[in-house]
Amino acid sequence: MKKQNYNFRKCIIKNKKFPKSLLIRVCVNNNKLIIDVNQNLPGRGYYLSKELDKIDNVKLKNLLEKKLHVVIDNETLQELRKITT
Repeated sequence: MKKQNYNFRKCIIKNKKFPKSLLIRVCVNNNKLIIDVNQNLPGRGYYLSKELDKIDNVKLKNLLEKKLHVVIDNETLQELRKITT
């Protein structure tokens, strides 16, 4: 019997593996964070869990800036919050 293969990716915030359909892909392009809704933008992609509502804005912004080495503006952070809720 063949084992089913699911596309698992690791959330960079929670450090756990989830199915790709439960994650949000973000890309870094020219030191700017871009939310990749369709998951098809070129470049290095990072995955975030959709359950980010439990993390406050300041902590989330600091975690993302530390992991991705980019400066995140408030508009991008608010857009990310809209997608996760």
